[in-house]
Amino acid sequence: MQWWGEEEAKPSKAEKGTKHSAAAPKAAEGGAEAAAPAKPAGAKVAAAGGGPDKVWVNTDSKVYHCPGDKWYGKTKQGEYMTEADATAKGFRADHNKPCK
Repeated sequence: MQWWGEEEAKPSKAEKGTKHSAAAPKAAEGGAEAAAPAKPAGAKVAAAGGGPDKVWVNTDSKVYHCPGDKWYGKTKQGEYMTEADATAKGFRADHNKPCK
């Protein structure tokens, strides 16, 4: 509710471009729901969509990576698929070690 003559609170520069939610003020105050620590510079984040039954296929090198592998979901070019689909399409396991 806005009272006559009262200005609306304007978001700070840090808040611009973010969705406002009930958790946002707690995160800004450093409460229990504060944001997770930032990844180190140069650290790659895995692509969304993987899972325990999927491998990450590097479409450039024609090699697939298993869940838990250093490169799982992190190469520049790739996609998730089942291990059976990957081998049927001619991809090989990283270091020739199929997933367990």
